[in-house]
Amino acid sequence: MPDPDGTGADAGTAFEQVLDRALGSGQVKEALDRSGGTPARERLRAQALQARSAIAAAAGVDHREEPARDACRFLSVRAMLVPGVPAVTAAFFLILGFSMITLDGRPYIGEGLITAGLIVGAMAAGAAVGDAAWFFTTSARGRSDADARAREDWELALLERGMVPFLLRELDDPRASERGR
Repeated sequence: MPDPDGTGADAGTAFEQVLDRALGSGQVKEALDRSGGTPARERLRAQALQARSAIAAAAGVDHREEPARDACRFLSVRAMLVPGVPAVTAAFFLILGFSMITLDGRPYIGEGLITAGLIVGAMAAGAAVGDAAWFFTTSARGRSDADARAREDWELALLERGMVPFLLRELDDPRASERGR
Protein backbone atom coordinates (compact mmCIF):
# COMPACT_ATOMS: atom_id res chain seq x y z
CA MET A 1 0.00 0.00 0.00
CA PRO A 2 1.32 3.46 -0.78
CA ASP A 3 2.85 5.61 1.90
CA PRO A 4 1.07 8.83 2.76
CA ASP A 5 4.24 10.79 2.11
CA GLY A 6 4.89 9.09 -1.22
CA THR A 7 8.37 7.75 -0.36
CA GLY A 8 8.01 3.99 -0.91
CA ALA A 9 8.87 2.24 -4.18
CA ASP A 10 5.25 1.20 -4.75
CA ALA A 11 4.13 4.70 -3.89
CA GLY A 12 6.51 6.16 -6.47
CA THR A 13 4.93 4.13 -9.26
CA ALA A 14 1.42 4.90 -8.02
CA PHE A 15 2.31 8.59 -7.69
CA GLU A 16 3.48 8.70 -11.31
CA GLN A 17 0.32 6.91 -12.49
CA VAL A 18 -1.85 9.40 -10.61
CA LEU A 19 0.26 12.23 -12.05
CA ASP A 20 -0.40 10.93 -15.57
CA ARG A 21 -4.12 10.71 -14.80
CA ALA A 22 -4.08 14.27 -13.47
CA LEU A 23 -2.19 15.58 -16.50
CA GLY A 24 -4.79 13.90 -18.70
CA SER A 25 -7.78 15.29 -16.80
CA GLY A 26 -10.03 17.82 -18.47
CA GLN A 27 -9.24 20.70 -16.09
CA VAL A 28 -5.48 20.34 -16.43
CA LYS A 29 -5.66 19.78 -20.21
CA GLU A 30 -7.60 23.03 -20.65
CA ALA A 31 -5.10 24.93 -18.53
CA LEU A 32 -2.19 23.34 -20.42
CA ASP A 33 -3.68 24.29 -23.79
CA ARG A 34 -3.93 27.89 -22.66
CA SER A 35 -0.37 27.96 -21.36
CA GLY A 36 1.62 26.33 -24.13
CA GLY A 37 1.02 22.58 -24.42
CA THR A 38 3.78 19.92 -24.36
CA PRO A 39 6.71 21.92 -22.89
CA ALA A 40 4.45 23.09 -20.07
CA ARG A 41 3.28 19.49 -19.52
CA GLU A 42 6.84 18.23 -19.06
CA ARG A 43 7.67 21.17 -16.78
CA LEU A 44 4.57 20.42 -14.68
CA ARG A 45 5.49 16.74 -14.51
CA ALA A 46 8.99 17.57 -13.23
CA GLN A 47 7.63 20.06 -10.68
CA ALA A 48 5.09 17.56 -9.41
CA LEU A 49 7.75 14.87 -9.01
CA GLN A 50 9.90 17.30 -7.03
CA ALA A 51 6.96 18.29 -4.81
CA ARG A 52 5.87 14.71 -4.19
CA SER A 53 5.86 15.01 -0.38
CA ALA A 54 3.93 18.27 -0.36
CA ILE A 55 1.32 16.95 -2.78
CA ALA A 56 0.84 13.75 -0.78
CA ALA A 57 0.57 15.77 2.43
CA ALA A 58 -2.02 18.04 0.81
CA ALA A 59 -4.08 14.97 -0.08
CA GLY A 60 -4.24 14.18 3.65
CA VAL A 61 -5.31 10.54 3.36
CA ASP A 62 -5.87 8.54 6.52
CA HIS A 63 -4.86 4.87 6.19
CA ARG A 64 -6.68 3.50 9.22
CA GLU A 65 -8.77 0.40 8.84
CA GLU A 66 -12.53 0.65 8.84
CA PRO A 67 -14.46 -0.21 12.02
CA ALA A 68 -16.31 -2.92 10.06
CA ARG A 69 -13.12 -4.95 10.00
CA ASP A 70 -13.12 -5.04 13.81
CA ALA A 71 -16.65 -6.54 13.70
CA CYS A 72 -15.38 -9.16 11.26
CA ARG A 73 -12.55 -10.03 13.63
CA PHE A 74 -15.04 -10.38 16.48
CA LEU A 75 -17.21 -12.73 14.40
CA SER A 76 -14.25 -14.85 13.34
CA VAL A 77 -13.04 -15.24 16.93
CA ARG A 78 -16.56 -16.12 17.96
CA ALA A 79 -16.77 -18.70 15.15
CA MET A 80 -13.56 -20.26 16.42
CA LEU A 81 -15.09 -20.61 19.88
CA VAL A 82 -18.29 -22.32 18.69
CA PRO A 83 -16.71 -25.80 18.44
CA GLY A 84 -15.91 -25.49 22.15
CA VAL A 85 -19.54 -26.12 23.11
CA PRO A 86 -19.73 -29.57 21.45
CA ALA A 87 -16.26 -30.39 22.81
CA VAL A 88 -17.43 -29.71 26.36
CA THR A 89 -20.56 -31.77 25.69
CA ALA A 90 -18.42 -34.63 24.36
CA ALA A 91 -16.22 -34.50 27.46
CA PHE A 92 -19.30 -34.56 29.68
CA PHE A 93 -20.71 -37.63 27.87
CA LEU A 94 -17.36 -39.45 28.04
CA ILE A 95 -16.84 -38.76 31.75
CA LEU A 96 -20.41 -39.75 32.56
CA GLY A 97 -20.16 -42.90 30.39
CA PHE A 98 -16.89 -44.07 31.95
CA SER A 99 -18.32 -43.34 35.40
CA MET A 100 -21.37 -45.49 34.66
CA ILE A 101 -19.19 -48.37 33.45
CA THR A 102 -16.95 -48.08 36.51
CA LEU A 103 -19.90 -48.25 38.89
CA ASP A 104 -21.02 -51.55 37.30
CA GLY A 105 -24.58 -50.34 37.35
CA ARG A 106 -25.84 -50.52 33.82
CA PRO A 107 -22.95 -50.91 31.35
CA TYR A 108 -25.10 -50.45 28.24
CA ILE A 109 -26.01 -46.90 29.37
CA GLY A 110 -22.35 -46.11 29.99
CA GLU A 111 -21.35 -47.53 26.61
CA GLY A 112 -24.10 -45.50 24.94
CA LEU A 113 -22.86 -42.32 26.60
CA ILE A 114 -19.28 -43.09 25.54
CA THR A 115 -20.45 -43.64 21.96
CA ALA A 116 -22.42 -40.38 22.06
CA GLY A 117 -19.34 -38.61 23.46
CA LEU A 118 -17.14 -39.96 20.66
CA ILE A 119 -19.65 -38.91 18.00
CA VAL A 120 -20.04 -35.39 19.42
CA GLY A 121 -16.25 -35.15 19.82
CA ALA A 122 -15.74 -36.08 16.16
CA MET A 123 -18.31 -33.46 15.14
CA ALA A 124 -16.54 -30.85 17.29
CA ALA A 125 -13.20 -31.70 15.70
CA GLY A 126 -14.71 -31.42 12.21
CA ALA A 127 -16.30 -28.09 13.08
CA ALA A 128 -12.98 -26.82 14.45
CA VAL A 129 -11.13 -27.79 11.27
CA GLY A 130 -13.83 -26.17 9.11
CA ASP A 131 -13.83 -23.00 11.20
CA ALA A 132 -10.04 -22.78 11.09
CA ALA A 133 -10.09 -23.07 7.29
CA TRP A 134 -12.83 -20.42 7.08
CA PHE A 135 -10.95 -18.14 9.47
CA PHE A 136 -7.69 -18.22 7.52
CA THR A 137 -9.42 -17.86 4.14
CA THR A 138 -11.59 -14.90 5.13
CA SER A 139 -8.84 -13.10 7.02
CA ALA A 140 -6.52 -13.30 3.99
CA ARG A 141 -9.29 -12.19 1.64
CA GLY A 142 -10.43 -9.40 3.96
CA ARG A 143 -6.90 -8.09 4.30
CA SER A 144 -6.33 -7.95 0.53
CA ASP A 145 -9.74 -6.30 -0.04
CA ALA A 146 -9.04 -3.68 2.62
CA ASP A 147 -5.60 -3.01 1.15
CA ALA A 148 -7.10 -2.57 -2.34
CA ARG A 149 -9.77 -0.19 -1.03
CA ALA A 150 -7.18 1.80 0.90
CA ARG A 151 -5.02 2.07 -2.22
CA GLU A 152 -7.97 3.27 -4.32
CA ASP A 153 -8.90 5.83 -1.65
CA TRP A 154 -5.29 7.02 -1.48
CA GLU A 155 -5.04 7.41 -5.25
CA LEU A 156 -8.37 9.25 -5.50
CA ALA A 157 -7.48 11.64 -2.68
CA LEU A 158 -4.04 12.18 -4.17
CA LEU A 159 -5.61 12.99 -7.53
CA GLU A 160 -8.47 15.20 -6.35
CA ARG A 161 -7.03 16.90 -3.26
CA GLY A 162 -3.33 16.95 -4.04
CA MET A 163 -2.35 16.55 -7.67
CA VAL A 164 -4.95 18.47 -9.67
CA PRO A 165 -4.95 21.55 -7.38
CA PHE A 166 -1.15 21.59 -7.43
CA LEU A 167 -0.98 21.39 -11.23
CA LEU A 168 -3.62 24.08 -11.66
CA ARG A 169 -1.80 26.35 -9.20
CA GLU A 170 1.45 25.83 -11.08
CA LEU A 171 -0.22 26.82 -14.33
CA ASP A 172 -1.39 30.05 -12.65
CA ASP A 173 -4.97 29.40 -13.61
CA PRO A 174 -7.07 32.05 -11.82
CA ARG A 175 -9.96 29.59 -11.56
CA ALA A 176 -7.82 26.97 -9.80
CA SER A 177 -8.48 28.31 -6.33
CA GLU A 178 -12.23 28.34 -6.98
CA ARG A 179 -12.15 24.72 -8.23
CA GLY A 180 -10.01 23.62 -5.27
CA ARG A 181 -12.65 24.92 -2.88
